[in-house]
Amino acid sequence: MTLNAKSFKTDLIFPNVIWKTTLTDIDNNELKKFAYSLKNASDGRKLSNVNGWQSDLIHNSNHNEIQKLVEVLEFALTDISVNVGLPMGVISGMWININPINSFNLPHDHQGSYLSGVYYIDSEQAQGNLKFERTDNAEFFIPKESAGTNYTKFEETYPAETNNLYIFGSWMKHSVEQNTLDKDRISLSFNFSLLPDANYNQIETKTSVE
Repeated sequence: MTLNAKSFKTDLIFPNVIWKTTLTDIDNNELKKFAYSLKNASDGRKLSNVNGWQSDLIHNSNHNEIQKLVEVLEFALTDISVNVGLPMGVISGMWININPINSFNLPHDHQGSYLSGVYYIDSEQAQGNLKFERTDNAEFFIPKESAGTNYTKFEETYPAETNNLYIFGSWMKHSVEQNTLDKDRISLSFNFSLLPDANYNQIETKTSVE
């Protein structure tokens, strides 16, 4: 009897999933105006962002496009939760990121929630992409000579382009690469959890981004 890879049934346990899509019916110009109005009114907060600006949490905004985006996100997040067996929740945190040239975001996760994500309001790939990294110590076991498959990769990047929406498990370590253009990268990030205003912290794990 000869066994090869096709002879086995395979199970994917503890998978890390990235849900990705593009939104085409959101008025990004209105969101940009909203983002800069927040920046002009507040110094923001410092978490994983380096040389960039991050707003305080956005609560109960009556801005039409924010409300429209929240409605889209809540429906998607609820459906994803049901699909993978997570409890139904609410958007417990939402904030704006404005990253000028030479700014970036350190590797972090979003404790206190179970789904997180980002929507790019105004961005292109040269302004720094979204990067995820493994946290299972596989780098100590997988030979560097291995082919770059989803099984063997140590990190993966996704294009930070206008209209792109990404949703992922809040435990997944991620960062955003350095903006190399003299133009602001603008995005909106969010958390989904059981209760509003859940205990949310970004846990930084490194002091630099490659």
